[in-house]
Amino acid sequence: MGSVGNNQSNAMAYADTDAYGVLNLVPVNEVDSDKVNKIAVDIEKNGWNGLPILYSENYGILLTGSHRQAALQELDNDGFDLSSLGNIAVNVDDIIEKWSEETGNTVDDIQYDNLGAVFEGTWLEKYKKYIEEW
Repeated sequence: MGSVGNNQSNAMAYADTDAYGVLNLVPVNEVDSDKVNKIAVDIEKNGWNGLPILYSENYGILLTGSHRQAALQELDNDGFDLSSLGNIAVNVDDIIEKWSEETGNTVDDIQYDNLGAVFEGTWLEKYKKYIEEW
């Protein structure tokens, strides 16, 4: 994850959900255990760095953050107090609903390797260089 520049940390102002709120959401992709372990070590050492995890409460899914979610689960299993991280995720149901209305698509049509199609023109666009799946 590495250190966070001001541009990324400003996005945390949108975060509305703590780490416990994302543990039971369905991830969007398989995770690499080495990457998960590295993220867990980084979170334990440095706290939360980077953009908030993007999720849909209505559909119970993550849109980003499968590796970070797995790292949080690992830390929780090891007794780390996830509440110390504060809010680390943002519910984007309003964006998904607007995209669905404008395009006629449903959440099942989201291409998780091309999230720019959903988030273009939203507050997230200014963070697109930090969103690998954009």
